[in-house]
Amino acid sequence: MFQQNRRIRFYGEGREGRSLQQQLENVLGPPYWPVSLSRSGASIEFTEVKAGVRFSLSDTLEILPLRSNHPDQTVLYVITVEGTTIFYGLDCELNDKMAEALSPHAANADLLICDAQYSPEEYMFHKGWGHSTWEEAHKLAAACGAKWTWLSHFDWEADSLSLLSLEKKVTAVWNNCEYAREGIALWL
Repeated sequence: MFQQNRRIRFYGEGREGRSLQQQLENVLGPPYWPVSLSRSGASIEFTEVKAGVRFSLSDTLEILPLRSNHPDQTVLYVITVEGTTIFYGLDCELNDKMAEALSPHAANADLLICDAQYSPEEYMFHKGWGHSTWEEAHKLAAACGAKWTWLSHFDWEADSLSLLSLEKKVTAVWNNCEYAREGIALWL
C-alpha cells in the first residue's frame, strides 16, 4: 500500500449506510492503524458489489456475490474462470434453507469451499452463529454435484491434532474432500 507504483482494487459491499471505502477507512487508519488509506502511496480504487449481481474482472473471470446467513452479513462468491467454477462459502451456516438457496449457484462446482467450524456435536451449542459442520457441507456437495471440496474456517480452539483426526474421520466417508491447509493446491 505504500509503494507509489502499485494499484490496489478493493471489491466489497456497502452496508449500514457506509460505503466500502468508509468501512475500510474505519479499520485501516487511526486509531486501529497508524497510517490512513489516503496517505498510502498506491493508487487505491473501490468498487461496490451487490449480492446477486454478477460482475467481471476480465473477459474470462466472472464473480457472483451471494448473501450468507451469517449474523454479520457476509458475502459468498461463485467464481467462474474459463469455464471452471469455484464456490467460496465460508462464514455460512449450511442449514436446510441456506443449502437449498445455494445449491443452484454451486451446481457442478469444480471446487466447493465450505465452512466446517464445528463438529456436529459442537454445532448443537452454536446454532445461529453463522458457521457450519462438515456433515452439512457434505450434503451441499452431494446435492450440487461438486467435484471436489475443501473444508475450512475451523474453530479457533481446534489444534492440528484434533483437525487431523477429524479429517481422517471425514475422508473415510467422503473421498472427494480434504481440509484446507497452508500449501494446499488443486489443479482444476
